[in-house]
Amino acid sequence: MTKTIKKLNLLPEEIEDLSVMIKEEKNADYLLKLQTVHLLSLGLSGRDVSIFLQISEHSISIWKKEYLKNNFVNLLKSNRKGGRKSELDKIKSNIIEKVEQDNIMSAKELNFWINENFSISYDISWLRKYLKKNAIYLSRKVA
Repeated sequence: MTKTIKKLNLLPEEIEDLSVMIKEEKNADYLLKLQTVHLLSLGLSGRDVSIFLQISEHSISIWKKEYLKNNFVNLLKSNRKGGRKSELDKIKSNIIEKVEQDNIMSAKELNFWINENFSISYDISWLRKYLKKNAIYLSRKVA
């Protein structure tokens, strides 16, 4: 379960400064950070911003914390780029259903099924991390 990212409360002057910075920014990474802060200040939830800008909620929460520490100074110094959403997020419900129905016991077996049905291929170690992060547990062998 993820925490919800709360709205940012900005002063009118800060919103005006932010709008000017967004119009003038040339660096795509910085622009994404500024847009994130702006959308949060407008009242959008972290999940909505994540969907709209196609970046992870984790990146949004980090950028919000950086902004709150020292406004734009920390935010624009950071080298962190926005993590992109995984292709597997689109088929997460299918993966959960498959794991529960067919008692899949290995990431290798699951990777084969995903590749066969959705033409998405990942390294096994990365797939294991994805499963762990999303609390999807494979069946265990019973001795």
